[in-house]
This record gives sequence, C-alpha cells and structure tokens, in this order.
Amino acid sequence: MNQSQSITENNLAVDFYQVAAQFENNTALKYLSGEILTYRVLNYRSNQIARQMLDMGIKLGDCLVIFNDKSSNAFSLMFACIKIGVVYCNLDKNNPEQRLSKMLEVCQPVYIFDFYPHSHDELNDIRNKHSWPYLNCDKKFIKAFELQTGNNLIESNQIRGNSALYVVFTSGSTGTPKGALISHDNIRHLINWSQKRLGINQDDHLTNINPIHFDNSVFDIYATLFSGACLSPIESSYLSEPHLLVKAIEKLACNIWFSVPSLLVYLLTTKSWLRNQLPALRKIIFGGEGFPKQHLKHLFKLIGSNCQLINVYGPTECSCICSAYTIQKQDFDDMLELPPLGKIASHFNFKILDDDDSPASSGELVLSGKSVGMGYINAAKQTSEHFYCENDNLGIAHRHYKTGDIVQLKNQQLHFLGRKDNQIKHMGYRIELEEIENQVNAFKEVIESFAGYVKNDLYAGTIVLVVAMRKGHSIKQLKQSLISDIAEFMRPKKIICLEILPKNSNGKIDRQFIRQEYLNS
Repeated sequence: MNQSQSITENNLAVDFYQVAAQFENNTALKYLSGEILTYRVLNYRSNQIARQMLDMGIKLGDCLVIFNDKSSNAFSLMFACIKIGVVYCNLDKNNPEQRLSKMLEVCQPVYIFDFYPHSHDELNDIRNKHSWPYLNCDKKFIKAFELQTGNNLIESNQIRGNSALYVVFTSGSTGTPKGALISHDNIRHLINWSQKRLGINQDDHLTNINPIHFDNSVFDIYATLFSGACLSPIESSYLSEPHLLVKAIEKLACNIWFSVPSLLVYLLTTKSWLRNQLPALRKIIFGGEGFPKQHLKHLFKLIGSNCQLINVYGPTECSCICSAYTIQKQDFDDMLELPPLGKIASHFNFKILDDDDSPASSGELVLSGKSVGMGYINAAKQTSEHFYCENDNLGIAHRHYKTGDIVQLKNQQLHFLGRKDNQIKHMGYRIELEEIENQVNAFKEVIESFAGYVKNDLYAGTIVLVVAMRKGHSIKQLKQSLISDIAEFMRPKKIICLEILPKNSNGKIDRQFIRQEYLNS
C-alpha cells in the first residue's frame, strides 16, 4: 500500500504526500542558521510525530495549541496535525495572561505543545488553574519522536475535505477573542489560487516574516509547502532590526515577500532598504491594512520593473486572501485613494449590500464560495451573527460571510472604503475596540471606559482611551496596567480622563457624543 492509497478522500494530508513524493529532494525549509529540511525529511519527521501523537491518545478532531517558535520541529508538528486530522492553533506566547487564558478556554486544547526552552510565567499561571496537559518540546523530546520505529505511513482515511484544519484567533466584540475555524478544503482552494494567480512553483523561495499566529502566515506556509517551493522562517527579533532584516532576506535570496504594509513602510522610512538591494525579489505581496500611497510610490520606484507589487485582501474567516491587485504606474495618478483590492478570486462569489440588505455598488461586502470558513470554534452565537446559508436557484445551500468591510465596485475592481462596525485595522491586526474596553474595565482603577480610533491621515491612526477612574488612582497606574495586560498592538497611545463618561437616554455610554467631543477635536 502506498501513501495515497491509505486516504479515501482528497485532503491536505494526501496532497502533501504527493508533493513530498514529487519534490522529495527540494528544500522545504531553509534557515539563516544554515539548517535546511528537505520535503522527504519533513514528510518523514511529521509522520513520526503523528504516530507518537496517536499513541498519546490525540485523535481526529482534537484541538492542539502550539507555542510555535518557527523551528523545523514546530513545522513538523503542524504537518503531523494535518496528517491525523488534529486541529492546530498557534498562539503568541507574549499575549497577556487574561487574553491567553480566554483563548485557551475557547479552543479547549487536549494538549499544549510549547517549543520555547522555558515556559513563560503567564502560561504557568494558567496551567495551575486548568488541567490542560502540557509538553515542553525540547530537543530531547523531539529526538524521541524521530527514533520511533515501524511503519512510517499514517493512515488518514477519516479526514474529509470539510474536516477542520486550524484555528486563528481574532479580536472579539464581547471581550472574548474569536477563533476562526478553517477547513482542509478552504486552504486547498487557497493553494490552487496562489499557484494560478501568483504563479508560485517549485523554483520559488518565500519569506515567512509574518508571526506564525497571524493569519498572513497561512499564505506563507501553504502557498509554499504545497507547491514544492522553499520557505524561510524569520525570527521575530529581526522585525525590530530593519537593516538586519533586509540583509537576512538578501542572504537567503528569497524571491517572494509577503508582509503587512507597516513593515515595508518601516524599512523605507528607516532607509534600511536601498536601491539594488534584494535583487532576487520577483514579487512583493502585501495585505492586512492600507498602504500609504506616498510610501507605496517610493517602493514602486525602488524595486524597478523586475518585481511586481501585489495588494491582497481577505478576512481571517475566509482563508486570509480572496482578492489580489497588481500595482500599476497609473495607480499613482491619484495619491489619496488606497490601491484597489482587485478582483475576487474564482473560488469566491460576492455581493455588495446596502444598509437595507439590497444589492448596491457600494456597501458591505458579503463573501460566499469554497474558501468561506466554518465559523468560530465553540461560539455558535458569534458564528450565527457573521455566517449564514442561502440557497441558490438550484436549491443548493451556500455559506456566506458578512465581512463588515464597506467596499465599492469600480471598473470591475473592489475598492475599500471603511468598516461597518467598530472594528479597526491597526498595525496589520484586526482589532475590535470593545475587547480593549472589556480588558480596561477589569482594572481596579477604572470605573468605565471607551476605546476609539482617530485617523491621523487616510492610512494610519491612534487608539484613544477615554476613561473614568476611581479616586486615589493615577494615570501612571493605568498606563502600567495597559503595559502589563494588553497586547502592544492593541494598546491605547492616548488617554483622556473624565470624572464620568457621558450617557445617552438609554443610560448607555454615549459613544457618538464622545467621538464628536473628544476624538474629533
């Protein structure tokens, strides 16, 4: 029996067996340290880990949390999860304890696998309160997996195309982060699109600059490692050293770059990326937020005609990318408007609805199609608020996702206009301001709070906190609480302190009044 015969339905497990057989001697992972992992080794090692996981009682449909350091062993574990149908969830070890605890409570992992050498204090505190099994994946631990003997094949005949693959957390309006659940088929269509639209193939070498817990890394991993291409994971420490980051990518000779615009702007403004650097690049892909036109034009001139700039768009709930647009010289005729989102990918359908849910040329974008996700893990109410099914003319039900993004269709291209709700995109992250409020309201020094967002210009902004504090407490204490308990990308940069927050006739905080009086001044 060969590997593909053990699988009765197409899924990412059978797909990877086929890729690994076709490109077994190609480099799958390449690190700055000089470490490389071929497809053959990645396939073998992930099989060994998968078999050990089965022996541990981890089974199809279970959720596994990974504190992922981007090591080759961590990637092997992710692929082991793919092969036995385990739902993996990469979490950021730097999350504040409260948020980390909520995410773990939502996904209810059967195991926590930690690839960092020393378990951090926040995780230790959470583990003391709960009974989640925990394993520190040191070198000795992984070596034990590699030494397993016997049949190296993993039977994956229970995995279906609609089986859950991974969970990525977004911010939650109730104060509880939402875990978007994505299936094998969702990602299989993303892979197919990336090969056709972006031309990714076995000769390519992609960056993995994006944090592994961030949905942009989904594209990095699957577009690369299911195309026979090479992926170079970059440690997070390089993101704060722009000159070193550029030198690292140059040393690795990556030819496809994907990141949020903010990082590219940072490299340009610090003059870390100069003309004639990174000559191997053939595509720079960016997405997750708007790219200021003045910086985009600078980059366009810097890279010359041998490299394409591609703007991609897509919600976390829909496998991270659903459209793409290649930047052209004429896009800089208007320096105020953001670049187009482009045309929706062929495996998506869409409609634009106005406030009355009627079709319109501008309004909320609603996506349907083969890469619309499964909803939110263990959150039926939140799922029903954002996802729904609708029958077509043939009576076939199609899953829809209400993005909350306000778009306009012009010349067959989608253009982003703004957000429908109180959700913002800041520093490449999607943030719902109510989550910040819920965390701030838990501080002992706070009576109540309002989190708002002030646009500094068309592309960037500042998170502002308007707060009523208890007597005897200081702004200094509040700032320390913000540093301790709120992730940096969600942390308010400006604080306005009032005795009491204004209320409307219903007794609720008058958000509109606060915006007008305190945020627009």
